[in-house]
Amino acid sequence: MQVWLRVLVVTALGAAGLVVSANTSAGSSSDDAGVVTPGVSFASTDQLIVKMRPGRSVDVSELARASGRAVTTARPLTGRTVVVRLSSAQSGNALRATATAMARVGGVEWVEPDVRMSAWTNDPLYGQQWDLGPAGPTVYGIDVEGAWAALPANPAAVNVAVVDTGYVEHTDLAGVILPGYDFVGDSRIANDGDGRDADAHDPGDWVTNRESRRGFFRGCQVRNSSWHGTHVAGTVAAATDNLQGIAGINPDAAILPVRVLGKCGGYTSDITDGVRWAAGLPVAGAPGNPNVAKVVNLSLGGGGACGSTWQSAIDDVTAAGTTVVVAAGNSNANAANYSPASCNGVITVASTGKAGSRAYYSNFGSAVEIAAPGGDTNADGGDTILSTLNSGSTSPVTSPAGDIYERYQGTSMAAPHVAAVVSLLLSVDPTLTPGAIDQLLAQTATPFPSGSSCSTANCGAGIVDAAAAVAEVTGPPATTTTTTSSTTTSSTTTSSTTTTTTTTTTTTTMPGNAPGAFGKLSPASGTSNVKKHVTLSWQASDGATEYWVCLEVDATPDGSCSTFSAGPFTGTSVRFNGLARGSTYEWQVRADNVEGSTVATGAAWSFSTR
Repeated sequence: MQVWLRVLVVTALGAAGLVVSANTSAGSSSDDAGVVTPGVSFASTDQLIVKMRPGRSVDVSELARASGRAVTTARPLTGRTVVVRLSSAQSGNALRATATAMARVGGVEWVEPDVRMSAWTNDPLYGQQWDLGPAGPTVYGIDVEGAWAALPANPAAVNVAVVDTGYVEHTDLAGVILPGYDFVGDSRIANDGDGRDADAHDPGDWVTNRESRRGFFRGCQVRNSSWHGTHVAGTVAAATDNLQGIAGINPDAAILPVRVLGKCGGYTSDITDGVRWAAGLPVAGAPGNPNVAKVVNLSLGGGGACGSTWQSAIDDVTAAGTTVVVAAGNSNANAANYSPASCNGVITVASTGKAGSRAYYSNFGSAVEIAAPGGDTNADGGDTILSTLNSGSTSPVTSPAGDIYERYQGTSMAAPHVAAVVSLLLSVDPTLTPGAIDQLLAQTATPFPSGSSCSTANCGAGIVDAAAAVAEVTGPPATTTTTTSSTTTSSTTTSSTTTTTTTTTTTTTMPGNAPGAFGKLSPASGTSNVKKHVTLSWQASDGATEYWVCLEVDATPDGSCSTFSAGPFTGTSVRFNGLARGSTYEWQVRADNVEGSTVATGAAWSFSTR
């Protein structure tokens, strides 16, 4: 898929503002003047982000007076930063002039446009998952099977935030999706009838011919709904060993859906709020995030260098220990001129085709840290990336009827390959820092093949190698060495000798504890209208070697379920078919190893069939 900054012309937003003359500049002070962030995009937008100096607060009347524009306060962003809204969109020199005028107002530290960004999207096709295969000699996948083989028996659970268009229900993502949040503040872009809320479902991002010709969405690309976030999520964590669909790179990961894009994209201020929230940082007006993500995937972007809003968010998130993975962009241009790809502290990902060359669309340059499979319709037989999708052209078709698999290409598809590998590394060693992860990926990357259009100068350190990266973290098994000595001594008067025997035994250190605490995921207790088949899912338990499930009919649920007769299972989900109609079931799961058993926390959960 292809990301681009959508040029949106807004004729009127209906916001009341103070209109004043442009030739007055009360409140300005030359020695206190701020700046317009260098290199940012001046594509069409009706919002700007203003940062005030310590001890100063924004005065929209002064901003309006200085710029000669109607200005209203949209909302506070973070710290001393606010989003302000114009009565209509501006672009180019006009927008630059408005920002410059606002920067001259006393107390302003900096100003930058609140640019609109969108998902990297392209045409869907259907194919195979060559991208997960071995690295070379003719097909350059990421060797996910080698990574799985190198994982310890019970890797830690890791949450991966997909900051994107939200998600739609899909059977291959059952039990994978955590409660997320919708940060799209403008109801027109949100397309779901309201603004920010706790529902991260994707209602569709289609744009009609009529919308593209006039009104708020004028200039936006006419298109069907992309279901972009669902495609990204499938690459990261689609279920494996479930007799259907595709395999995710880390099927034990959980997806935290953070909706920041809607019709024609989304504002930088909404996206950066979503990134902060995903990492567990406070965001004004939003509840705390109980499912902090240690990996954030950003398959989105727009033109212009990394602005202060973006860099501030990235700095805060990485300081909190969350790794941010970003698509380089699909403009066949230098990634240094795109954001957030050019921000410091992120892992920027270029896209390669099946044979290991740079995909024709992929951005490149020194801002890129690493490459990953993203597909190329112009080479390698047109092979691209297969993942989960919905069949709806506008609104989603309810699962499972709407569940399909489609092929997309783009750095949007390359980035989640890297994000998923990062989650594998953290499942082995949760203490890894973003900087250490970046270095580890570079050290273990597959070199670009001879004749590739990619090199370390334009596509990063190489193609991500999941197997080599995981093996680097797991290392050889820990061992203990026991030395036993025996000595026999005889008197020298009898001409006897002294003999010393030393025996060294090396053994592998094994865990000596019962499985760790874990929880159930879905279906949640009280779920109704379940079909005659159901997939039960739960978190991974540290130290577990197998799981057993209790599933019992109980017309009056009492929170107990004691007969764990279904199993053993080695994964963290299982599907049951042929359930009785109109019945209530209780379920519980138990983790076992040689040291003992641990039942999932809390009482047994219940659900009812239709």
